Amino acid sequence: MWRNCYEMKKIIYEELKESLSDTTAKIYEINKNICGIKTNKAEKTARMVYNCFYESTDYFFRYEYVVFDCSKAYKSQPVYSDFLSACKKRDFDEKKDTLLLRQSLEKAFRFLLNEYIVNFKSRKLAERKNIYFDITSQGKFVAIKKNCGESIFCNLSASEKTLFNLLCFIEINKFRQFVNGVKNFNYEEKPLILMSFPDCLDESFNYISFLEEQKLNREIIIVSDIMCTENVALNPV
Repeated sequence: MWRNCYEMKKIIYEELKESLSDTTAKIYEINKNICGIKTNKAEKTARMVYNCFYESTDYFFRYEYVVFDCSKAYKSQPVYSDFLSACKKRDFDEKKDTLLLRQSLEKAFRFLLNEYIVNFKSRKLAERKNIYFDITSQGKFVAIKKNCGESIFCNLSASEKTLFNLLCFIEINKFRQFVNGVKNFNYEEKPLILMSFPDCLDESFNYISFLEEQKLNREIIIVSDIMCTENVALNPV
């Protein structure tokens, strides 16, 4: 990973100047692995940062799988909750691969996916309502209420839906890291990008603690509109 975000910030700063001509943008270090960007061109900046670090040809690294827009999450369709269940059904039918290679890839991938699902630990999504974030045996993320030993699927408020979608997004990337770690012990993950975060969450939400609890072990870039107020002050570098 980049040391104290220095190399990452340098790349982003140069791109902001060159491609977006954004002289108002400010880049901050929030902690060792979290970098914040305040800009008047949040969506363009997020796309630019994505293009800096990713190749869109990789299915797992498509824009929407590494860039999370918090401002749209509460009303979006559950594009993340079904991701792993869709992977579980994947048939690896690329024409360029031989049958033996396809079968080998499929077996290894399904083994890792099943192991990830079996070892998944549910956690509370809404403390007061006793709602938990969990995963089914088929790999679908769900929000359930636990009552007298029973698990009941439940509807979510706008803020709960935002957090649910964010947790789905994070878990998708945790699984990808799990796979990459098995393939290459020294693999270094590229940064995740969060837009309008934490501006669109409850003011009492401690987003730094939340992100640290996820134990992602990779850089996170938070892109926010420069006019938004923040619930936790950033520390300029």
